[in-house]
Amino acid sequence: MNEVERFADQAIALSQGRIAHYHEAKGRVLALRGEFDAARASLAQAVELEPRTSRDYLRRLTQYQTTRIRVDLMQERSRWDRAHHRFRTELNEFRAQQLQLLGLLAAVVAFIVTAGNIASQSRGTDGIRLLLVASGAIGTVFGTFSLVNNSGLRRVAAAIVVGLALIGAGIFMPTSWIK
Repeated sequence: MNEVERFADQAIALSQGRIAHYHEAKGRVLALRGEFDAARASLAQAVELEPRTSRDYLRRLTQYQTTRIRVDLMQERSRWDRAHHRFRTELNEFRAQQLQLLGLLAAVVAFIVTAGNIASQSRGTDGIRLLLVASGAIGTVFGTFSLVNNSGLRRVAAAIVVGLALIGAGIFMPTSWIK
């Protein structure tokens, strides 16, 4: 692409910038490189330079306008492609977050069921402690997960503090308080 642009620049220089269709060729190259404003400026130069007295003036003018419309279409397509890419990226990120959340929920359900089964087979105080620790762990996990998903910092901090307090209560609570 650089070589083609270099040849177009050489042709413009050799003609002292007087031949219109060289400017059109340069405009096409610029459009292919994504330099749409520069391409339009080059096409405007081609229209300006085209001799109005030539026999094929109208044909060339139509050709330049067609090229300008193609440049506009290329720019719109480029804009749509960027937007499409951005939306696909956002959709993939959302999908990954949803899968993570489903995995977390499945793990939490399994954890709750397991903790409930173990607590039901334990002595009263041990079962209560286990359920407090399990509840605190779930609160802490959800708080941390909310932090990953850009939730409000106060809400996350509250969930983590409550979760850690429940874990601490389950571990350090004197058995005399539970009876």
